[in-house]
Amino acid sequence: MSRQEKRAKERKLRKALRKISLAAGEGVGRAVAFSLALASRAVAGEPEKKEDTFNLPPVVVQDQGASYVAPESTLSKFPVPLQDTPQSVTIVPEKLIQEQAGTTLRDALRNVPGITATAGEGGGNQGDVFTIRGFNARNDTFIDGVRDSGSYFRDSFNFESVEVLKGPSSTFFGRGSTGGIINQVSKAPRLDANYSGILSGGMGQFWRGTMDVNQPLTQVLPNAALRLNLMAHRDNVVERDVFEVRRLGFAPSIAFGLGTPTQVTISYLMQHEDNIPDYGFPYINGAPLRTDRSNFYGLTRDKEETWVNIGTARLDHRFNDMFNLRNTLRFSHVDRDSAVTNPTAVLPDTLNRSRPQRDAQESILDNQTDLTAKFDTFGFGHTATTGIELSRETFDFLRWASNGPNTTISNPNHHQLPATKTLAQNSDTTSTGFGIYVADQIRLNHYFDIVGGARWD
Repeated sequence: MSRQEKRAKERKLRKALRKISLAAGEGVGRAVAFSLALASRAVAGEPEKKEDTFNLPPVVVQDQGASYVAPESTLSKFPVPLQDTPQSVTIVPEKLIQEQAGTTLRDALRNVPGITATAGEGGGNQGDVFTIRGFNARNDTFIDGVRDSGSYFRDSFNFESVEVLKGPSSTFFGRGSTGGIINQVSKAPRLDANYSGILSGGMGQFWRGTMDVNQPLTQVLPNAALRLNLMAHRDNVVERDVFEVRRLGFAPSIAFGLGTPTQVTISYLMQHEDNIPDYGFPYINGAPLRTDRSNFYGLTRDKEETWVNIGTARLDHRFNDMFNLRNTLRFSHVDRDSAVTNPTAVLPDTLNRSRPQRDAQESILDNQTDLTAKFDTFGFGHTATTGIELSRETFDFLRWASNGPNTTISNPNHHQLPATKTLAQNSDTTSTGFGIYVADQIRLNHYFDIVGGARWD
């Protein structure tokens, strides 16, 4: 085939393809036009219905859930928002504690980095003992801004929240406070009625019930409310014999003048704990003794009993937009009596045991007065706080020591009678304190503040 014949065939092929594509495009166009025509005829054939068009009523969305973020602290010593407080502050709200099924202060503080719970051993320092950023916080635990140094395990049934201030805080709180402070915020009466309760159970015969009742008293007393919190707790450890934790709590409070410039709140906290403690397994060659998990090396006569009684009266008065006054009077008494059998040396088929017994009574009578003032001078905003604290603390401590009775390793006898005890320590301590402080936070502009203060004890 010659070159001219090939070119002629290619031209014929192109013309044929062009005709096919034009025909296809024309067909699609006619189909679309036909569909549009049908749609327009259908619409044109029906009368216009104005009732199909109407305006929906406005929808208002409100947040009904509690937030995990607290905008400010409950402490009167920190009257500015947290974002303007030059200190690391972590607040664990009640909602988070409940969702995690937390029952103690230790459970709440697991949400705060930099805090370690220690064993609380040595002398009378038992119960809750924490370190903040490596510094011992034995005397840096507070309830509503007042020191709470009793030796007991703190239940969370009366917590509104837990506030942790990290960093030196002795300007506001006095002695100690090197690593920071832990402040337990108590539940307080409100003017809205609320009734709630939680019942929970688990393995190892864990049972717990709490109740929270908030009742306004406006029909009897204007701007008054009553709140009652109750707790009952019983807990064992799975596959462990004898050991038991039993705890009861009772916390009533009443408030007058809610929503007015002058407010008075009176509260009381009682917590009782009656436990059979468990000191675990003895060590041999630097490792726990390999034995049956259910073996209990203590005695059924062991005990760990605490009585906590804390009464508080607080007055809040707002003079005007510039001055606010808060006075808190607190009396606290903690009685702790413990006798614990501790497995010590391991001999062939025999286990030596010691049984230290401690009886400690701690009390605090404390009165704090804080005045907050907000004013301007020379174009600078001031938030000044000043206060006076008077306190009297006592610590009475008795300790006895005893050895034995010994028992076998494979089949321990926890029904034996304790050995004779001897008095090892008898100490009574009383301390009286006075402190005065002043601090000021000066706002230079929208970006910079200057904070300064001093305290004398």
